[in-house]
Amino acid sequence: MKKKQHYVPKFYLKNFAIQKASGEYSIQCYNKELDKSYNSNITQVAMERYFYDNDDPPEFENYFSHLEGLHATVYHRIIKDQSIKHLTLYDKYIMYHYIIIQNERTRSARTRNAQIYELVYKNFEEEQGFPPFENFSEEYKKKLLEGGAARGQLNVMINPVEMEDGTIHYPIETIFEMAELGSVLLKNDLKREFYTSDHPVRVYIPPENKELKIRGFGRQIYTAKGVEIFFPLTPRLCLVFYDKEISEYRHFGMSKRVIQRELDFINTQIIAMAHRTVFTRTNDFKFARKYVKEYKDLKDLNRFRIIHG
Repeated sequence: MKKKQHYVPKFYLKNFAIQKASGEYSIQCYNKELDKSYNSNITQVAMERYFYDNDDPPEFENYFSHLEGLHATVYHRIIKDQSIKHLTLYDKYIMYHYIIIQNERTRSARTRNAQIYELVYKNFEEEQGFPPFENFSEEYKKKLLEGGAARGQLNVMINPVEMEDGTIHYPIETIFEMAELGSVLLKNDLKREFYTSDHPVRVYIPPENKELKIRGFGRQIYTAKGVEIFFPLTPRLCLVFYDKEISEYRHFGMSKRVIQRELDFINTQIIAMAHRTVFTRTNDFKFARKYVKEYKDLKDLNRFRIIHG
């Protein structure tokens, strides 16, 4: 069984890396926590030992490997064509699915889910007399939160979910709803690259949206009012899905040259969402260092990741 289980696929990381004569792919990394940059093989980043499975065969690891084959086909076509103009509706469904899976499967997402799980448990302490969370050992707390957070990830990606009104919602419904979003491919001719990270998708919901109780969590975020979803494909391309009624991207076609302040905004979002590591091809982390220096809480791996609406 594979011990090292990636939560960002290697086929994606290759496009932010340089292939050596040996055939291995080398990627430039910036560790926010340590304020340190270094070079690494892509096999050693955005992964953890037994992140999904401890069983043999590894059910979820194998499932994600299967999905990556589907996702990679459309992903590589966009890069080859430098265009999204000729994507079919099926191709778009594949990309919507890719974005949902990628946004939910990372360590950053699991940390967020653990924080939500802890809040929910403490609420049950008061309402249903659960044993006090603080009385548990640190080891048991970690096991409890990690297990609950992992189940939360799988629920959003795979399982039917019962809503507060009793209705059952399935992942495929969210994919179909995302077909109402607009899309644009941003092309970068500027000196600085699009960053990516160990959490490469950013689902941005503007502060004006007061409908969501918790921003950045659950299937409803992907079609929320005013949503903009940023997904850097390469250092020079970024795919954006957006609310066609509100987002400023509605004024552009399927392709747009990115401007500096737009690039900077997207990169700040990627830096902020990263769990620990930001990636580039050129080892230019000057902008990332400056941003992390200004917002020092981004160094904290366990910082509070829940944003209330």
